[in-house]
Amino acid sequence: NQTLTTPALIDFVDQFGAMLPEDVCTYVGQIHRRNVLRNNRLLAQLEEAVVAMNGLGITPIMLKGASTLATAPEERRGVRIMSDLDIMVMPEEAGEAVAALCAIGYEIDYRTPPGSQRWHVDLSRSQDVGAIDLQQAAPGPAYLYQSLGHALNHCVPALL
Repeated sequence: NQTLTTPALIDFVDQFGAMLPEDVCTYVGQIHRRNVLRNNRLLAQLEEAVVAMNGLGITPIMLKGASTLATAPEERRGVRIMSDLDIMVMPEEAGEAVAALCAIGYEIDYRTPPGSQRWHVDLSRSQDVGAIDLQQAAPGPAYLYQSLGHALNHCVPALL
């Protein structure tokens, strides 16, 4: 459980449950069910954030777990534990994106100082199960992306 991979064991339990101790199957099943509930709440939170940004003409890009959550079939939503929603916006849209999220109740927990090499803002609301990590660039060194052009040209739209 310290590696946050317990819910992913549900596939193993489903396939080999008859050969495993009952308490192990019960435990993994319970963790998976709870994570499904949590991730459903994260998905609702993601949908609300996307709608708020779309309302200002911003097309956010889901990164990491947020992209998985936005595209995973319903039966697969509970296999990954997530603590936040990583979302990227174009640098020129960052201020408006923060304003859109603050307008629906988010508060800024942390913002990188002006002139930082990698800009991001952590936003949260007390009623949510996770925070939003709003970014202007994909993770990793910028040189990995410099020849790719506009990020949205490499994305697949997801209907939430």
